Amino acid sequence: MVDQCRHADRDSVIELCSRQGWVFESETAKAIRFSRGGFALNFNGEDAGYINLVFDPIVAGANFILFLECGAKVHERFSSNFRNFPKKKSKNARQNHFGVGLKLASLTDAEAVLQNLQLPELVR
Repeated sequence: MVDQCRHADRDSVIELCSRQGWVFESETAKAIRFSRGGFALNFNGEDAGYINLVFDPIVAGANFILFLECGAKVHERFSSNFRNFPKKKSKNARQNHFGVGLKLASLTDAEAVLQNLQLPELVR
C-alpha cells in the first residue's frame, strides 16, 4: 500500500489541480505528482503551513513574471521524490531532481497561480 500525502490540504489540492486540468499521477507521503500537456507539477506536502507547488523548470521559466508577481516565496526545491523533473547538483554537490517551488499562503493563492499559468509549447 502506498502512503498518502500527509498534508492537511491534500484532498483540496488534488481537487484544485484537477479543476485546472492537471491529472493526478501518483503520490508518496511527501509529494503528489500531476501532469498536463507533457509537463509535471508536484505538490510538496512536507511544509504543513503552506501550499507548496513545485513546477518543472521549463514551466517556471515560461511563467517567470507570474511567479514574481504572485507574492509567493520562489525557491529551488530538490527531492528524490521529484523523479518527474530533471536533475542537477544541489547545495551539497549531489545530483538530485529539482524544480522551482512556489510557497503559497493559501489554496486561493494557488488557484490564482494555476488559473494564470501558461504552459509553453515545446518545439522539437
